[in-house]
Amino acid sequence: MILGAGASAPLEVPTLRNLFKDAQARAHLRRDDFLRTKLEALIWEPRGHTLETSQNSLTVEEVLTLLRDSEKQPYGLTPLLGPDLDRFRRGLYVLIKKATYDAKSSSSRHLNPLTGC
Repeated sequence: MILGAGASAPLEVPTLRNLFKDAQARAHLRRDDFLRTKLEALIWEPRGHTLETSQNSLTVEEVLTLLRDSEKQPYGLTPLLGPDLDRFRRGLYVLIKKATYDAKSSSSRHLNPLTGC
């Protein structure tokens, strides 16, 4: 679960703004050359950013909205990514899962620091 306004940050879950910079997300981007190069070419570089400055570019939520809008647009333009759209979207979903769940802790000490558990 991702909560807004940084509520999940104490659980070591990255905020939307910093999702791409999470250690697990970075590891996934090193392994998934397709996803990384598409993010660079379509999302970050046209906006003057890299992975290192991705927090100042589109969030993963905004990227997914861009993909959906590209798919459903009625004005006759070629959809973003064409036949690679589903592969790119799946790659983003895997990245989200890795950044929000892999190597994260939900121990009670994060949920209630007063208990000392």
